[in-house]
Amino acid sequence: TVSTATGTTFAAAVGGTTPLASVTIASGPTSLGDNVPTTGGQSYTGAVTLTNNVTLAGTTVTNTSTIAGGGNSLAVTGNAVVGGAISGVSTYAVSGTAALGANVTSTGTQTYTGAVTVDADIALSTTDSTVLFSSTVNSEASEANDLTVSTGLGNVTFTGAVGAGTNGALGALAVNSTGATAFTSTVQAASLVTPAARRRSAAT
Repeated sequence: TVSTATGTTFAAAVGGTTPLASVTIASGPTSLGDNVPTTGGQSYTGAVTLTNNVTLAGTTVTNTSTIAGGGNSLAVTGNAVVGGAISGVSTYAVSGTAALGANVTSTGTQTYTGAVTVDADIALSTTDSTVLFSSTVNSEASEANDLTVSTGLGNVTFTGAVGAGTNGALGALAVNSTGATAFTSTVQAASLVTPAARRRSAAT
């Protein structure tokens, strides 16, 4: 556990030979310049800045404040709890479940392999790149949180059911994309706006 007002810098791999049990940055900013593998969880309370492409590997990786990507990629191998906005990353990928409580903005793709829970009204944005949900997407129970996905020319794919969990229906679900938008299962949301719906509305 590290608590510092001046900041914590990981310029080289942490636990590269033998992974640490866990990493907790209890206060202060963090600069990440290499991968961080742990056998347990990781928690970053202050703002995080990436200075290189980074993979955070642990049971659950939590960021309470913002993550500034600096044009680098960020991958989470494990579950992710996003409590602060992630921006400026080239790509963002989560191999486990993702609890999304803040916006995620990337120039490249975003990939969510495990189940996604929308913990607040959030927006996921890319620059003409794909957003892929490989499992289910639900609101935090009984909250009906909104989800907006904006990808420019990029495709958007929802592979699992959306809003079908117990009290997990979304509020407003909006997809802003001129690429392909695919739903391969059921959708439960207070409202659904897709590019096809906009085209039909404009034609009437």
